[in-house]
Amino acid sequence: MRAIESVALALALLSTGGAAGADQGAATVSGTLTYEGRSIKLTHLACASTSWPLVRMTFTTTPIPPDVLGNETAKHDFLHAKGAARIDLAVKFAEGGPIYLMAGISDPASKTNPGVEPILAEPPPYTFEKKVVDDDRIAGKLATGGTVKTSPNEIPYAFDITFDLPRKACQ
Repeated sequence: MRAIESVALALALLSTGGAAGADQGAATVSGTLTYEGRSIKLTHLACASTSWPLVRMTFTTTPIPPDVLGNETAKHDFLHAKGAARIDLAVKFAEGGPIYLMAGISDPASKTNPGVEPILAEPPPYTFEKKVVDDDRIAGKLATGGTVKTSPNEIPYAFDITFDLPRKACQ
């Protein structure tokens, strides 16, 4: 439960409380999360931003209704009830490259740990292939891989996500 609270707190600090999401059709994503040897297709992107290009993105297997997007507990409960896997990222897309503030993985189907696990490492093992980063849009490809360390287990993970996020999707 402690990891969930840490992730929820970090995301709450960045939340706008009523942002539009991928269910509005504004943002697009395609990609895969590999966790515990399972390959999970990510098809939805929800976003909140208080200071563009600092964004809080949730890549998931199901759309997130706007009324739960701004409430981390409600979002977690909704996605868990749907059995939806997700990746949460808080990223500032700076001129010199992305600055990763927080990241977490959740997979309710996990046999080892169905909760949210922080995956942010120093330095972050992420790669970002920029297509566009400007005042109106962030688009590109994010990828990483590593090990989530949960006592007493170490779970390999990887993700490879291509996304297009118009700023209006984060209002």
